[in-house]
Amino acid sequence: MILGTQDNADRTDSSYDKNDQVLVALNSIGDGVLLTDKKGVVIFFNKTAQSFLAAIGQSLNENNATIYIQDILIFYHDETRLPISSLFERGEKDNAPVKLYDIHVKGKHGYNHYLEVLVNPTRTSDNLINGFVTVLKDITHARVMAEKLKWQAEHDPLTGILNRRAFEDHLIKTLELAVAENSDHVMLYLDLDQFKLINDICGHIAGDELLKILSSKITMLLNENCIFARLGGDEFGVILKKHSLEEADHIANQILNLIKLYEFRWGKKNYKLGVSIGMVPIYASSISIAHIMSMADIACYTAKDLGRNRIQIYVGGEQEYQTRHAEMQLVSQIKKAIQENKFVLYVHDIIPASNNKLKIHREILVRMIGDDEKLIFPTNFIGAAERYNIIQDLDKWIILNTFKTISLRNKLNVDPVVYCINLSGSSINDTSLSIYILECLEKYKLRANQFCFEITENAAIDNFSYAREFMRELKMSGFSFALDDFGSGLSSFNYLKNLPVDFLKIDGNFIRNMDKDSIDFAMVEAIHHIGATLNIKTIAEFVENRDILEMLRQIGVDYVQGYAISEPQAL
Repeated sequence: MILGTQDNADRTDSSYDKNDQVLVALNSIGDGVLLTDKKGVVIFFNKTAQSFLAAIGQSLNENNATIYIQDILIFYHDETRLPISSLFERGEKDNAPVKLYDIHVKGKHGYNHYLEVLVNPTRTSDNLINGFVTVLKDITHARVMAEKLKWQAEHDPLTGILNRRAFEDHLIKTLELAVAENSDHVMLYLDLDQFKLINDICGHIAGDELLKILSSKITMLLNENCIFARLGGDEFGVILKKHSLEEADHIANQILNLIKLYEFRWGKKNYKLGVSIGMVPIYASSISIAHIMSMADIACYTAKDLGRNRIQIYVGGEQEYQTRHAEMQLVSQIKKAIQENKFVLYVHDIIPASNNKLKIHREILVRMIGDDEKLIFPTNFIGAAERYNIIQDLDKWIILNTFKTISLRNKLNVDPVVYCINLSGSSINDTSLSIYILECLEKYKLRANQFCFEITENAAIDNFSYAREFMRELKMSGFSFALDDFGSGLSSFNYLKNLPVDFLKIDGNFIRNMDKDSIDFAMVEAIHHIGATLNIKTIAEFVENRDILEMLRQIGVDYVQGYAISEPQAL
């Protein structure tokens, strides 16, 4: 279709050249241009418009068929997806150009084309509207690329769910909603239990696959009012919009049971894991998202501290802040005590239950000297030292001063025993610790077989690859190792085959009531049997009466420790 209505023969050369030049120009630009009369009948279109209309399933022909632009271009609002009223009617009514951004038209197979559209009235010499020029700018590619970049900025590349940044943005909006409507919401903080064990044993490819599977399964549990994100590593967050604590607890239990019952198969083995969940309400009175995240983290940490694979609701207030403030003061006190050697070492005997040929062990315990010169027991400061990452410095202080003291005892020809030193999970992750231990051993001219390092079961599992390498390296020099609180995690015994452990220290919670609880008795018996099968000696702690002692002897447990045997004494 060409400009004008006159025959070529009636045109002057100049008008012909002018029309021809305009036609070439219009066909050369990248935007689609359509000219219509006042009724919307198409009287001109350029090649770009023709190509675009063909792409959305509309055809224009040269056979002078009457085509109304309203029939071939139906615009939709991008957000509402509702048709937009005729731009031509609006242009005529307002007597001015109409321009819209980010609208779309439906193309073939439902595919959307995004456009910028300008509708400009044309006028007669009397300034009356006699038609419209419609300019179409196809921004589909730019829009798709922008959406792709936006998606990537907001989503975790591994699991495809939201990332931490997007989660915090949603948390801000949720808090704003709580303030505006005085509505209640809930946040869940999820931390997978024993994920590191699977990651270390099976490799990171298996760990990544597990995270993708669990993310998908959890997503299917949640409704449209839930925001689910990966916060980092094996930690996830859920925002439950307009949910009560009771409703949130129901969903949290669904997630807990889903993960608890799921068996991850990799290679020829099945693996089970759990999840610790911290729950915190979001009210209009909530201080900030940083406060909400912190409280959810505290609740999750408490769930882990209470045995893992459980839900802990945070309902703290001023008292919780006071506790945290007191912990910070305690941290300063611990740092000062390390610098000024204001700790005292104690020992607690671990004796053979029946076989007197076995060496006596003594567990090294530590007390801190307070500002009032009174002793502070480890239960009052170890937790703070772990939470605020100064436990490694404390562990090194204990190792150094234990070696120094034992060196003096050796010179006095005191009967040699095996001294057991507790190590934290953080210290196991410190690749320089084994070098530090060997340097101390050489400095004080000690024998490695005089020492046994105790590592809790949970610390060994959570830091499996580091723990295994650490043990193997020091065992080559003659040190021995005990797995402390064994049975507390109720995890698979399979990893024991890959840890060079010499002793299993049975969790004291099973020992305390085994004379009254047949299940605890059976657990102790089972753990001892596993230990014997793997040629690992067993130690029972918290032996507090003679009845329990006799039961342990009947089972065949190798060592016993507790107040029924002896009380701790200063080293």
